[in-house]
Amino acid sequence: MLNIIDLSVRDVLQGLNLAVKPKELVLVVGANGSGKTTLFNTILGAVKPTKGKIVVNGKDVTNIPQYKRVYWISSVLQDPRSGSIGKMTILENMSLAYMRRGYKRISNKIVNYFKEKLSILEMGLEYRLSERVENLSGGQRQALSLTMSIADDCNLLLLDEITSALDPKSSAMVMKITDKIVKYENKTCLLITHDIKHINSFNGRIFEMKNGKLVATS
Repeated sequence: MLNIIDLSVRDVLQGLNLAVKPKELVLVVGANGSGKTTLFNTILGAVKPTKGKIVVNGKDVTNIPQYKRVYWISSVLQDPRSGSIGKMTILENMSLAYMRRGYKRISNKIVNYFKEKLSILEMGLEYRLSERVENLSGGQRQALSLTMSIADDCNLLLLDEITSALDPKSSAMVMKITDKIVKYENKTCLLITHDIKHINSFNGRIFEMKNGKLVATS
């Protein structure tokens, strides 16, 4: 599903290799400044590698611009406000996420599909489609971003420090929802964090970022 081959980015990543199988969860941990976010942004296409290849679902995306990688890759970032538009409704945000891959029309069938995805959260958001997203709490908004990331049936889900801007209670809730979504949707997922507590939240391979490379810990 995801193959990173001899990837280098300036003096941050050095000859990094990683193979993630379909429907596998891989957790990348490491201290702030270790290169985790650089890896994330390079996979997304926001950072250009100095050497190496990135292959997603058999497609070499190394030289494909970021805006076109949304056909294969969805992401959720640190700030709950970055993944959704506050002035728009839950339905409008879900619709935008769904149309990233070129879908044009939002039918009643698709709205019901959105409700099904939102029901995974067990927050009742499927009954609040007409509500503005700015009225949601930080934890609810991040949970919505997670649901939006799977709305378009992407191949690869990248999660970067998704609880760092949340309080401990909301953080625990979002990690529980993340685990549920990954299992329920059978997604291939790369989760990046500096919080060692997250290791106990998931069943998957764990790597530590050290000196620009990934070292397997389990």
